Amino acid sequence: MCDRNKYSFSLNRKKKLKSYSVGNIIEIQIGFNDIKCKIDDEVGFFITIEREGNVFERWPNRGFITFHVPNKDFDAENWFV
Repeated sequence: MCDRNKYSFSLNRKKKLKSYSVGNIIEIQIGFNDIKCKIDDEVGFFITIEREGNVFERWPNRGFITFHVPNKDFDAENWFV
């Protein structure tokens, strides 16, 4: 995992994220309430990697990662063995 003192994640620089993991894969958890989304809203975002205030990576390079906020039945509707 990661040294939590080495990495800092923020949401629009207004709120520190409390749930994340850094290794070969970066995982972050952001609640839909934190970004004021409701069921079926389209969410679009990108990730920037900064060091000392300078952006040196952006994922994806252009555009956004997008998805729709799932409804309460999402897990049941998409569950399979």
